[in-house]
Amino acid sequence: RAVCVKCLQEELEKVPLSRHGKLYTYCVVRQAPPGLKVPYAMGITELPEGVRVTSLIATDHPEELKIGMGMELVIESFRQNDEGKEVLTYKFRPEK
Repeated sequence: RAVCVKCLQEELEKVPLSRHGKLYTYCVVRQAPPGLKVPYAMGITELPEGVRVTSLIATDHPEELKIGMGMELVIESFRQNDEGKEVLTYKFRPEK
């Protein structure tokens, strides 16, 4: 972002965020664009700092997701690009 969404200040400060949070909400997607297997889950994870992050949810069992459950950040493969190289993305998964 170019400005703070609360005060509109243009000088932003980098703030480290937690890798753990709580599942704020989610949905299970059953129709997907080409290249994505269904069903998959998308969700919003709320971090302790008050930030809400939208991401894919890394789970093979979306039916086990529950609002408020603990989540942790992971880096996983998303797809391969046109050159056959792996493209990584961040996701959240249920804490073990």
